[in-house]
Amino acid sequence: MGCCQSKVSNEPTIRYEVTVKTADDYMDAGTDATVYIMLVGEDGKCTEKKKLDNFLRNDHERAQVDHFRIQARDVGPPCIIRISLEGFLKEDEWLCETITVHYKGEEVCFVVQDWIEGDREFARGTAELTHKIKNRYIRSLRQREIERNKVNFDWAETPVEGTVGWGLPRYGKWESYTKLPKIFKFEQARLKHLVFQGIGAGMGAVLNLLGDFSQPIKDFESFKRLYSHNKLRRTEVPNYLEGWETDEGMGRQTLNGVSPIHFKRCCELPSGFDVTNDDVAQFLREGKTLESEMQIGRVYIGDYSKMMNGIKRNAHPKTKETFHCCSAVALFYVRSDGKLVPIAIQLVPGDRDYLFTPADSKADWMLAKIYFRSTQSNAHQWQYHFLYCHAVMETFAVSMFRCFPSSHPLYKLLRPHLQTVPTINTDARNTLLTHDAMANQALALSGVSSVQKWYKTFRLENLNIPKLLKKQGTDNRDLLPEYHYRDDALRLWNIMEHYVGSVIRFYYKSDQDVVQDTELQAWTNDVAVEGFGWLDGDCKGMTKSITTISQLIEICTIVIYTSSVQHAAVNFGQFANYRFVPNAPLAMRMCPHKKGEANMKRIIDSLPDITMASISVALGFTLSSFTPNDVFLGDYRKKFFTEAPVLEMQKEYRQSLEALEKRLEERNCEMEHPYTFLLPSRVPNYIAI
Repeated sequence: MGCCQSKVSNEPTIRYEVTVKTADDYMDAGTDATVYIMLVGEDGKCTEKKKLDNFLRNDHERAQVDHFRIQARDVGPPCIIRISLEGFLKEDEWLCETITVHYKGEEVCFVVQDWIEGDREFARGTAELTHKIKNRYIRSLRQREIERNKVNFDWAETPVEGTVGWGLPRYGKWESYTKLPKIFKFEQARLKHLVFQGIGAGMGAVLNLLGDFSQPIKDFESFKRLYSHNKLRRTEVPNYLEGWETDEGMGRQTLNGVSPIHFKRCCELPSGFDVTNDDVAQFLREGKTLESEMQIGRVYIGDYSKMMNGIKRNAHPKTKETFHCCSAVALFYVRSDGKLVPIAIQLVPGDRDYLFTPADSKADWMLAKIYFRSTQSNAHQWQYHFLYCHAVMETFAVSMFRCFPSSHPLYKLLRPHLQTVPTINTDARNTLLTHDAMANQALALSGVSSVQKWYKTFRLENLNIPKLLKKQGTDNRDLLPEYHYRDDALRLWNIMEHYVGSVIRFYYKSDQDVVQDTELQAWTNDVAVEGFGWLDGDCKGMTKSITTISQLIEICTIVIYTSSVQHAAVNFGQFANYRFVPNAPLAMRMCPHKKGEANMKRIIDSLPDITMASISVALGFTLSSFTPNDVFLGDYRKKFFTEAPVLEMQKEYRQSLEALEKRLEERNCEMEHPYTFLLPSRVPNYIAI
């Protein structure tokens, strides 16, 4: 170890007490190797290598806390420790959480939270900015750590056109779960859980429960049979599907379903949307016109007319017939009772034969709503779920592990929220995005083709939910009541932003501290240039350098919020949303109907068949499953920060979340259709499914 100064003979020794905590995450977290420790003082003096071993005790076992006493050279309170593993097995590893050294009543905690193989060095757990570090040995250690990280967490080779990674945010170099750095691999409880054997395995297990695929779909009741198995019954949202076929039901799901941000206030009608005042006047307040209601903020629009163009459609795995996904547009209206309802849907832009309103036949209007919901479902899966949450957050995650040493405050702040996303995405690229993936046998749009198109127009600012809602004109509670996603999302954003801001301001005292933090600037540039702008230099609104505290708070809040709250909003309601296929089909088998063509036979023939529907149910169940060891908002059971003021900030954060939970539960008790997706106790800290 380069920082270690040799011992002079006859120097005084002192007794150090060492407390070691082994992690509980994995069956093999413990080690049978002999563990040695070396302590390094502030002046670079170090102890000799000391064995951490208690006589006749099996030390360093999973979930175990061990205490040791060592007599060693007095180097003062250590600022660096070196851990060495020596054993019979060449690849013997140890997952250590923390090592605490006690010296003359002083306690120095070293946060490890990593696998140790061979020799590793760790700086004291106090989070520090690189330009404020006075100890040259710690500065040197941090630089060596970053150099090692750049190798261990390298970007994947630059993708070439035609491969899965082309035109997507950048990700890590590992091609499969087995090649992931061990720090990314799922904990033991996840591995035992059905869905975390892999997305494909999880879906396959659900399909086995569904049974016989030979029974044809004859009516709506046939679809209900698919999720009637006892093992697929859930009670989280018992009446989510209630009134699914009504206009009120569609409006409620638009506001508070799994895709709650793709609609906006309508101030003018887009080209190709041929609705007129005469078409919808009977659905407006008496004496009002479409124009006047748009001006005062009672009209909203969900517009997919341009989004779907140029995206490859999937085909049925057996018949090879191409799936259909419309370039649909829907107009919504806030009635006098505060309910949001659809009042016009056009399935083919520029052709009034495909324009429908509630005045049309019941079958025509129902099928039009089903087509719109199918289009909405594809945008939800590939844009708002996979691209915005999974793919973009993985870029931040890989770069964080590459650019920050473990003692940097931003590493400690972000890691609990970013550690799992590279793992699930590695699986997703192999089981959801490939051409022959099971998901592409049920979804109308090709995953790769969709994400490639929508990533071209992605901007990071669209993940700032308060700004997005304001930009879309959906932030006003008086104009748009019963938008519970918005209300809960903004409350959570404010609580989270306050916590993030408190932590960041504890370490960054001025904007100059931000500018001088070379590790932060390297991370920012790495995300922008190598992560987002690798293909054409378009950094997607991610700055190449951060210059102010407020800018840093915004970016960190976006990352933590998207990895937790926003992902929960668009993910964990999927089974409730997709289990009854007519509510939100992932693909349609027939082209859109014209006015007057719909009847019940046409509706059933247009909806997914038994194979497609079964995959939809399996996908929804698998992707919306929690696991026994999920860690939810405000729970920082794994220790990263050691400073008392920051630990107090985390306590206040938890208390704010608990107060909000109580408030939301009281509100939900008074609601016919409770909104539970953003209860803090149901929002995991991270993206793991």
